[in-house]
Amino acid sequence: MDKRYEVYLSPQAQTFYDSLGLKEQRKIDFVIDKIEFNHFGGWFKKLSDTNGIWELVVDFRGIFHRLLSFFDTIEPNDPLIIVSHGFKKKTNKTPKKEIERAKNFRNEYFSELNK
Repeated sequence: MDKRYEVYLSPQAQTFYDSLGLKEQRKIDFVIDKIEFNHFGGWFKKLSDTNGIWELVVDFRGIFHRLLSFFDTIEPNDPLIIVSHGFKKKTNKTPKKEIERAKNFRNEYFSELNK
């Protein structure tokens, strides 16, 4: 089976990922691999009222690792999922400030592409 999407970690997301332990990283890698092959489960969902922000959630020992992302479909044959940043949270609700941070990153990303 061929990959459907390529997942790209921004520098901020990579810094978050690098700060995690090996077992946490492996669990995130497992979910990213599933997403790249178009297997979206409960771990990857579109956040409502965010105009296209998606959330990848990995539960590791009761702590939710969240990576906020968006789609770049400018090249329809090579769609990307861009991960803006990540954070840990013990509760289910995604903080609005984190959603705004992802929206701002998305706006900057597309602004740079259009230059």
